[in-house]
Amino acid sequence: MLKKNLRIRKQKNFDFLYKKGKRTKSKFFAVIFTPNDVGFNRFAFIVSSKVDKRAVARNKLKRRMREITRANYNKIKPSFDFIIIAFPQAIKADFNELKADLWGFFNK
Repeated sequence: MLKKNLRIRKQKNFDFLYKKGKRTKSKFFAVIFTPNDVGFNRFAFIVSSKVDKRAVARNKLKRRMREITRANYNKIKPSFDFIIIAFPQAIKADFNELKADLWGFFNK
């Protein structure tokens, strides 16, 4: 689990990211990001009910996304806010496929 200060929690932050953030897509994820003034990275993970109707499956995918981010946090360039949105294909992917796909964003 990411620490509380590393998560985006306020609606005004989400609204700002959706409005001003840059967007990019891959096979399993869409990422919206923008620089912040905080000095460290903050993240939000979104898995909608369109991905899977079962909460168990959505929560499992969110846990995987958080773990990939947490394990590689020090390798990510600081001072950015990220919203990571899962696509329906991500439910069927294994952990290593998700890791490779998500890590592709952070390497750019």
